[in-house]
Amino acid sequence: MMQKIFSLLCFIVFFYHGTFAQSGAAADKIRLSIINAENIDNLDESQLSRINSKFSDIVTASGFSGDGALASSFVIYPKILVNEMKESDGGMFRIFAVSIDVTIVVLQYATKAVFQSTTLELKGNGDSRRAAIDNAIRSMKTNSNELNTFFNNARTKIVRYFAENCSDIIKKGETQMSQKNYGEAFSTFFSIPSEVDCFNKVRPVITAAFKAYQSQKCMELLQTARASYSNRDFDNALSYLARIDPESKCYAESNKLMNECFKNVSQEEARNFQFLKEAYNTEKSLEAKRINAARDIAVEYYRSQPRAITYNTLLVF
Repeated sequence: MMQKIFSLLCFIVFFYHGTFAQSGAAADKIRLSIINAENIDNLDESQLSRINSKFSDIVTASGFSGDGALASSFVIYPKILVNEMKESDGGMFRIFAVSIDVTIVVLQYATKAVFQSTTLELKGNGDSRRAAIDNAIRSMKTNSNELNTFFNNARTKIVRYFAENCSDIIKKGETQMSQKNYGEAFSTFFSIPSEVDCFNKVRPVITAAFKAYQSQKCMELLQTARASYSNRDFDNALSYLARIDPESKCYAESNKLMNECFKNVSQEEARNFQFLKEAYNTEKSLEAKRINAARDIAVEYYRSQPRAITYNTLLVF
């Protein structure tokens, strides 16, 4: 277990020092909550599944994040219409020709405002209705000039939205923090992607908010560590103590318990743990630690919430 703690701290120190400044390109780029199509007339389950898979590939290729782990102000979904099916005599075989419209919509769910939409026309043919539809689905491109223009325009409008509403979003999160709704508050803060300037304004707010959160949680972590210490599970106790923020009110007490744990592990293990802990607690690493820990809280909160957005409710607008 001590080796696991050592490895974890090594990873945190070197990863956060080396890559946190670039994390926006991966973890916090503009997110779109993907809502897959459901129950489309004239499409069977396997055809619908293939269209949804293609749709997910389109979002991925666009440079947006389709990760649903964090709350997003925006959703993207397809509206699918099988609008024409023709049957003709091809001599020995009948030929079916189909036209399918796939309209891709980026919508801000809170206001129901459509930020961007485009329609892809798919055509296919085959010796049966099903074969014609399958052929049309296969023709659906996941990357094209039309799609690039669509997503670039959507990105521009979303960036403008966060620029114009930055103060209101931050105030909303601060109100939630004052009510001790930490998960909801961090979820609000992290709805702002690092790709936009607003994230630079919310970042110190997140750090301050996490310090307040830690002040409440530190005694809980300390008590859990004490219980592990009483059970002579010193490695587990140290793992909890390592999560206590240096600026929290119980940090001095946690250090006392940590020193008691050190007496019960090898000198080498204690020395390694202390060295990495000190490196971890530099100002730069602490900010990275707080931001990422706050993000974890936001993810946990979002995943615990019932999904309020359904495909059918989106089609109403």
